[in-house]
Amino acid sequence: MKREWLLALYEKEVKQLKAKIKEFQASVDSDSQDLRVRDYRTFKACLQAAYNNDKENAQESKITRDEQSILTALAIGLDLSQEELKLINYSTIPLKPLDLDEAIKYTSSIGASFFIPSVT
Repeated sequence: MKREWLLALYEKEVKQLKAKIKEFQASVDSDSQDLRVRDYRTFKACLQAAYNNDKENAQESKITRDEQSILTALAIGLDLSQEELKLINYSTIPLKPLDLDEAIKYTSSIGASFFIPSVT
């Protein structure tokens, strides 16, 4: 696969994900009394607390391993799907698109792709 094709695919996916996040956020911010929306708000509030609590101590915002294990248990208890978790996470923690070389290196390092640079 060519770099240009991969770049176009990556940019398309990021654009689609941002649109889904915006749509999802609108539903969470609505005045809906739906129980599922309540679950989203609950998980999002916990995620925000876990992510932002380090700022109070003048540290970089992050989610520790302990916090992640609690969030995982909460997600299981609320029966959140991976897609719902992804949208909640990216509506709380900003999506930072990688440049193409970083994306290739990352996907190769986890075994999700194999990329051999062409010699020209």
